[in-house]
Amino acid sequence: MRAVALSRLAFAALVAASVGALFYAQALKRKTLLLTPTSATINFAPAGSGGRYDRQAHFPVRLTVGGEVVVSVLTTDDRPLAVVARRRFREYQTQKLHWTGVESSGALAPPGYYLLQIELVKTGQTFIAPGFRLHLIGGSG
Repeated sequence: MRAVALSRLAFAALVAASVGALFYAQALKRKTLLLTPTSATINFAPAGSGGRYDRQAHFPVRLTVGGEVVVSVLTTDDRPLAVVARRRFREYQTQKLHWTGVESSGALAPPGYYLLQIELVKTGQTFIAPGFRLHLIGGSG
């Protein structure tokens, strides 16, 4: 009789934990995950431009959640181009990142606009920084 009561208690605890996890997951989906970068376009020219533009794109990334994060650059048609960072982020801590304009293959990316993608490894969430673009300017000035 006592074993039945313990098994019912264990079952109730598992159900309660599952419901709690569901509500936590739903709250996490609605939570703003990215604080920076905000809407902006960063212009840079790896090939040089007479000092008018930086040779690298420098930008801060600040998330409201911590954990293992992969930050990548994508083309405007969502094709992965380069991994900018693969590291542990602490929640609300700003990470200063940069992109040199070089693709993962080692070639200089063509002039144009690029997007920033952020992947939270633990949760499997991936999103593109809204309104944020990297503008690679080609040629030398």
